[in-house]
Amino acid sequence: MINGQYTNAVYYYAFILYKVKQGEDAHYDPYEITTTYKKPEKNEQGSILPPADPSRKEIIIIHKLGQAYLLADDYKNAEIWLEAAVQHPHTDFPNARYN
Repeated sequence: MINGQYTNAVYYYAFILYKVKQGEDAHYDPYEITTTYKKPEKNEQGSILPPADPSRKEIIIIHKLGQAYLLADDYKNAEIWLEAAVQHPHTDFPNARYN
């Protein structure tokens, strides 16, 4: 998340989360993402929801996605993802509960 492009970070983290959920490698080629990206499922408010039983890779992405939403000033979605981050702690993100 360099140069304050947090909305772009949200897009790419959501993409990687989808790829991990499908059991694929969690990498992307920015020039091909539009041809391989499938939009994730959303709730009735239009928010992407965290996985119910996340894997270790998904937990890392949950934390990063929560931070990206927070820094993009999207507090509604940040609350959803940061709550999931608190429910699934990770040693790389010891301060998640304070957000």
